[in-house]
Amino acid sequence: MLTPQIDMGTIPWDMGLGFFLNKEDPQLFGHNGSTWAYRAIMLITTDSGKGVAIMTNSDNGFYLSDLLIESVAHEYTWKTGWLDQNPASLLFFIAMARGADAGIRKYRDLKESKSTAIQFLDESTLPQVGHDLLENGKTQDAISILRANLQEYPKSASAYDGIGEAYSRSGRKDLAIESYENALKLDPHDQNATESLRNLKRNR
Repeated sequence: MLTPQIDMGTIPWDMGLGFFLNKEDPQLFGHNGSTWAYRAIMLITTDSGKGVAIMTNSDNGFYLSDLLIESVAHEYTWKTGWLDQNPASLLFFIAMARGADAGIRKYRDLKESKSTAIQFLDESTLPQVGHDLLENGKTQDAISILRANLQEYPKSASAYDGIGEAYSRSGRKDLAIESYENALKLDPHDQNATESLRNLKRNR
């Protein structure tokens, strides 16, 4: 059951019989699952017999699970290199609970701090937060987050691409078109911007 059966490639887990086995820490195994509006995960260590099971009634449950597992791992000195270290999960929760401005303040605080989290802040952090806010119906908050990302990366085609999608979803077609055009100025081969711009102009 705990002998690797399938190599999962670049991800930090192999597949055993019914469980995923951590490549970095062979003593750690677990499984997760989801259905509409529910997320669950279980992790166990074979050396100590300790583990954690988390069940949530939210499509965003895995974000919360990562934070809880990180806390448990710290308490029991588990290795955590396999956890997603990008602070996007934390920023997403702050933005959902307190609004985009609070999420942006926390992002800037992390950048200015000496926390180890700063090494995991990159060009993907705020777009991930913005995308998840969009998926949760927080369109204006998503736009604010993606504007902040554009200020951080003004020469990034993907930054314009991301805010273009948010403007499009909010019905602000002119701003969406302008954003996609700016994306194409920076990267003429951006297929998503090309197709989105074509569709927006067709349905203008």
